[in-house]
Amino acid sequence: MWQALREAVSEHDIDIDAANRVMEVVDLPLLPRRWQVRLTLTVLAELTAGTSDDAFDAAEAAIETALAGAEIEARIEWNGNERDNADPGDLDPTDPWPGCPR
Repeated sequence: MWQALREAVSEHDIDIDAANRVMEVVDLPLLPRRWQVRLTLTVLAELTAGTSDDAFDAAEAAIETALAGAEIEARIEWNGNERDNADPGDLDPTDPWPGCPR
């Protein structure tokens, strides 16, 4: 039954929601769907930068790099209006003068 309903959905003979309602009634696994999920996350990153804009840019770049290796297809929709807060801290003594080799 599961395979028959899957084929019927694939051929547009039945709507996937209707097919899944049948699956629920007969206690079969639901048909898999592609989902697009939008999450709003708070990410707290600590890094070295000269200005808050530079700090946001560096944090965004680091997050994009980290997600590039993710096992799911993911993209980030950056919106500068959603930048929440950047609190300046103490001098970073490990960061050399700008432009100096490390």
